[in-house]
Amino acid sequence: MTVTAILTAGGVGSRMQKDVPKQFITVNDIPIIIYTLQQFQKSEYVDKIVIACLKEWQPILRAYSKEFNISKLQTIVEGGETGIDSIHNAFNGLSDDSDNDIVIIHDGNRPLVDEQIIKNNVETVKKYNCATTTYIDVHDGVVRVDPNLNIQKSDLRREDIKSTQTPHGFNYKNLKEIFSKITDSSWYISLADAALNLGYDVKLVKGSELNFKITTPNDLTLFESIVNIRQGNV
Repeated sequence: MTVTAILTAGGVGSRMQKDVPKQFITVNDIPIIIYTLQQFQKSEYVDKIVIACLKEWQPILRAYSKEFNISKLQTIVEGGETGIDSIHNAFNGLSDDSDNDIVIIHDGNRPLVDEQIIKNNVETVKKYNCATTTYIDVHDGVVRVDPNLNIQKSDLRREDIKSTQTPHGFNYKNLKEIFSKITDSSWYISLADAALNLGYDVKLVKGSELNFKITTPNDLTLFESIVNIRQGNV
């Protein structure tokens, strides 16, 4: 059995207000995407890595991967119109995988994913032959609103709601079937959402509040602080 990690690095990061895509912003001279890749490079549960990346940034990503010894990186493909399209492009690059192999999908701008989260996704897919999505508990109050921010529903209980993250996990056979059934990827929030709506069993795997997605300048500041603390720079 082979485990492949598919990473998405196709976004332009307009909310970050930077001249480069957010996944290529450097923190202490290391790009965010490399921090993420290093987590999968050192994981004993991942055999190879495929990345969907903006076409014009692919040579830069190859150079960074060589510089930081990301030896598990097998293929870089072009990103698609949506995140699901990007994952599909990467999936199509898996030429030698079998039905029993496992695919782990992760956002390239979630660099603090840890080994336990990766392990739990892989082992859950293996044990239950299901899809997985990573989650954390919701601590703040939640309301449902309309497009004008009028509250439509205010009695949503935190206990009934989870915030989802990546990784998502699939076995190769199921993921191939899911892609064959998706007619419009924009209908779905994520590939795990597509799997659930198409009738596949999706199990929750406990994540971490540190496994946040770097989307805004505040997210970047938080990540920089965590890196500096871990590197003993404060």
